[in-house]
Amino acid sequence: MRCRIISTFALYLVFIYLIFYSPTYYSQENKTDDISIFCTYPFKLYTNKDGLPQSNIITSAIDSIGRIWIGTQDGAAYYNSRRWEIKNMPAQSKSNYIQVIKVVRDSSVWFGILRGGVARLYKNKWDFYGVKDGLPSDYIITISEEITTEKQSVIWIGTNKGLARRDGDKWEIINTDTEIGLAGNIVYGICQSSDDTMWFATNKGVSKYTNGKWEILALPFELRGRQIYKVFQAVDGSLWLGSNGLIGKFDGKNWQIFYIGDEKSNNVITSIHQSRNGTVWIGSMRGAWKINRLKNNTYSAPTFIRFKIGTRSKDDLLVWSISETSDGSLWFGTFLGLVRYTEGRWKGLTERMGIEQGGTTAIIQTKNGDYYFGTESGLLRFSNGKFETIKNITGSILYLYEDQEGALWVSVFFEGVYRFKNNVWKKYQKNDGLADNRIWFIYQSLDKSIWFGSDAGVSKLVNDKFTMYTTADGLNDNTILCMYESMDSTLWFGTTNGVAVLKEGSWKNFSSDTKLAGIAVNDIYGYNYGEKKEKTIWFATLGNGIYEYKLKTKSLNNYNSTRLPYISNNSVYRIEEDKFGKLYLLTNNKITRFSFLNNGEIFSEKFGVEDGLPNDEGISSASFVDLKGRIWFGTTEGATYFDPYLEVIDTVSKPLIIERIHVENYNSGINISANINFNYTQNTISFEFALLSYFKETENLYSFKLVGFDDTRSSWTSDYKKEYSKLPAGNYTFYVWGKDYGDKISGPIKFGFSILPPWWETVWFRALMFILFASIIYLIIRFYISHKIKKRVADLEKKNIIEKERSRISRDMHDSIGSNLTRVAILSDRIENDVNNGTMDKNKIGEIKKRIKSIGQISRENIDSMNEIIWSLSPKYDTVNSLIFYMNHYLNEMFENSSTKYIFDFPEIIKDITLTPEIRRNIFLIFKEAINNLAKHSQATSVLVTLKVNEFNLEFVIEDNGIGFFESNPYSNENMPGFGLDNMKIRANSVNADLSIKSSSGKGTIVRFSIFLNS
Repeated sequence: MRCRIISTFALYLVFIYLIFYSPTYYSQENKTDDISIFCTYPFKLYTNKDGLPQSNIITSAIDSIGRIWIGTQDGAAYYNSRRWEIKNMPAQSKSNYIQVIKVVRDSSVWFGILRGGVARLYKNKWDFYGVKDGLPSDYIITISEEITTEKQSVIWIGTNKGLARRDGDKWEIINTDTEIGLAGNIVYGICQSSDDTMWFATNKGVSKYTNGKWEILALPFELRGRQIYKVFQAVDGSLWLGSNGLIGKFDGKNWQIFYIGDEKSNNVITSIHQSRNGTVWIGSMRGAWKINRLKNNTYSAPTFIRFKIGTRSKDDLLVWSISETSDGSLWFGTFLGLVRYTEGRWKGLTERMGIEQGGTTAIIQTKNGDYYFGTESGLLRFSNGKFETIKNITGSILYLYEDQEGALWVSVFFEGVYRFKNNVWKKYQKNDGLADNRIWFIYQSLDKSIWFGSDAGVSKLVNDKFTMYTTADGLNDNTILCMYESMDSTLWFGTTNGVAVLKEGSWKNFSSDTKLAGIAVNDIYGYNYGEKKEKTIWFATLGNGIYEYKLKTKSLNNYNSTRLPYISNNSVYRIEEDKFGKLYLLTNNKITRFSFLNNGEIFSEKFGVEDGLPNDEGISSASFVDLKGRIWFGTTEGATYFDPYLEVIDTVSKPLIIERIHVENYNSGINISANINFNYTQNTISFEFALLSYFKETENLYSFKLVGFDDTRSSWTSDYKKEYSKLPAGNYTFYVWGKDYGDKISGPIKFGFSILPPWWETVWFRALMFILFASIIYLIIRFYISHKIKKRVADLEKKNIIEKERSRISRDMHDSIGSNLTRVAILSDRIENDVNNGTMDKNKIGEIKKRIKSIGQISRENIDSMNEIIWSLSPKYDTVNSLIFYMNHYLNEMFENSSTKYIFDFPEIIKDITLTPEIRRNIFLIFKEAINNLAKHSQATSVLVTLKVNEFNLEFVIEDNGIGFFESNPYSNENMPGFGLDNMKIRANSVNADLSIKSSSGKGTIVRFSIFLNS
């Protein structure tokens, strides 16, 4: 009874568990036997040889502008599609081991450093945080961001000793001692779900934090007690947990369990990522896995991803991290380097048919689904998920073919052909009727005849009997390389000399009158553009590209590597068509695809190693379209196929950035989003830009222009730098466009700047110069006008002076000389009358003598007046020396024969100072008037004349000891000098001189005269 109760309780627990958890199990075992599981994806490996600081890539992230960051044991680096830029940590001497990189909302990049704390890079500036700043430990494992409605986000940091929560500048430590809702102190992973719940994967389970409350998540028994290394939310809202060897998916009600690898082996889940197409990618200690998202939010079983590194496939490659760039490329951080994978491309098959076997020389899939691959070492068959070597066939395989009855035909180099029918191999050689043992192709026409092309003609097998055709029968050449039968039963043969046609039993040399003459034709393909009958026949040639022959117009068009639409190489081996009507050309260098557009144009694309091919070099005759519509080609290092149904067409425009701007003589940082003014010495500027397209990045192209300098866009170029030297002052805007491998254009992005003119070319300086120039012109004009006016005034004044002088001379001559001459004339007339009357008595004679004496005196006065006039007019006397000499002369004449003692005190040496005639004359006349007054009225017995002169001033003083007069009323004195004093003052004022006369009755007179000579 007790056992029954326990059993019932156990069943009840199981029932409850199934209701609430209902786990679904998926193993890693792949149920399909499709050959694709042996094909490798198009991976590209980046290592320290490519510029990484170290090849062991521990973490990766994509920043806000689209660059991919990686963290290694020796620092971090980012990739700009051309090169890797290394970033060492600010405390690299302590630790440069990057454990995790996280890009947050404000575009800052956070670095978790193993035993080194946390570093933050924001706008090229570093911040560093350690235990002393609020971290529970400097052993950093993970970093995440909690997106809040506020501008300031919350940063969560997982360590080996709990959590650190940074809200703004405030740090909070959370561990099992402070919060019972935290499952464990070793925090491996953190994520935020769409309902804003924060999830934490720890060494003892999973915790969630929402609305300030902590809670431990109940796990199914498969995960219970395990360390949970990763926590992730998918786009459907389901929560994914990664543990050791398994993945748990929880949709809120039910659990699904996916086993990753061998359940008994150690396979720690290192990363979980969901790509844009919904596929969930798993990184582990033993490789990568993918879980495809199906309809109704269900997921497929995990599929193992085989990494092809170089020429080897890696089954146990440690994958630390998975990231995805905007172009859809996935980036796997591994211990061998950073691996890039792009879905929807070609897949390579090198299993037992790689370079050591000489590559894949032939490919076919038979009607029963088996694949056959010919190599230079023999024949391989893939059947029921396994490869096997066909032991009956040895040697180099030239061609594979399956006829209408299902028989397999194999051409072996120099061995003839083998037929495999009804599990029996039969060999045909030259002795059996073949034209030659080296057979280049095998083909069955609609009449069931089997055709074999060789170096000795073409052979036809009907009912086990051979018929041979050569140039003797009408062929243009005996080396037959390919064959095609068109829908009208015309047989086309490609030879080393063009094309031969067999129609209704008649041979025609098709190439003799066309451009195909003398050209080796490797393959012929009829294309019907979806209609019942061919419209064109395509010819693949050796060295001349591909020709399109239009049956209706009989025109022949050539496409090669030098004209649009371009092909990758002019040696074209095979032509295949997919279900969408696109043609694939296998060449000696890569594969070219022609897509036919609605406007009649052809769009060409090239595929190579970067697209997934084992090698760019194709091999003749190695092509096939399998039963699933996949296009197969052979290369020198194995086979490759493309599934057009799974093609991922890249339509995304890639991020384009101006990465660097260098300005001559400018050392400050440049904010690309803002316009900047540079001075005139900073007029050489260079730009470096990058298109963040990481697939076929070597094909990135750029176009640019500088508005304000050259408004015409440049042609597309691979050059990612542009420099402009010695730009003139002005406003400029630099534009740049980017174009990726698929001709998708990004941009333009722009940067505006201005170059300021030198100060001598500025507006204010020009305005100042204009004002100055105008002022100079104005002053020159004014000076000229003023000069002209002054000259005119001077001329007028001179003329006026001359007129005045003439008037004065005329007046003086009239007043003095004229009056004296009149007196002389009167006296002469009287003398003449007296003589004529004859009344000459003594009295008359005495009177006549007096009159004659008066005439003489008057004549002498006239001579003196004339001398004075001449002296005042003569330019040679316009000096101070001449003036003093004349004053001294006059003073001597006045007192030489008198009893009055006189002294003239003047300097012995006087500088030769020039005086104007007017000043000289007025000074003399004032002096003369003063001496005359003194001589006539003063009754002085002594006179002292003192004269002082220098280059600035002339001064003379006349002192006498005469009777004097009253200054207050000189005219009341009976000895007053008449109007002479007024004349002296008038003359002094006319030459801006100072004149003072001091006198008192009985005390003599002092006349003081002073003039400034430079006035």
